[in-house]
Amino acid sequence: MKHDWFSASAEGILGSLWVANPMKIALLRPGFVPNRDTQKLFTDISSFEVTGTGYIAGGNTLTTKSASYDASQDRTNLVADDPTWGPGATFDAAYAAVYDNSGTKILWSLVDFEGTKSVSGGTFLIDFAAVGFLSLVTP
Repeated sequence: MKHDWFSASAEGILGSLWVANPMKIALLRPGFVPNRDTQKLFTDISSFEVTGTGYIAGGNTLTTKSASYDASQDRTNLVADDPTWGPGATFDAAYAAVYDNSGTKILWSLVDFEGTKSVSGGTFLIDFAAVGFLSLVTP
């Protein structure tokens, strides 16, 4: 038996959580090994958080969040402003984790930089795609 979302309902369910809850993005250092089966809460990965000048533990709060449904693509787009650290930041990062900063701090997504990204006395920026940083596509 096949079971699918009503496409626009994903915007209503996930989008309302995305917009209403305090979402954060934390940077993780090289050496972190993702495990999507066992890492469910921020406390499961926080020991791998970046340390360095211009970085505060827990990461940055995502701002200007919105959710929109693109009917032509059957896709719900979750959008936020591009997060930055700096000026004057100095650290190495290999991943970024987005999590809900309320309650138990549930992990939402992991951004893989596909290698180490470094900043030395500058600004570290994650440039999200124009359609959003995370999309849910329904079949």
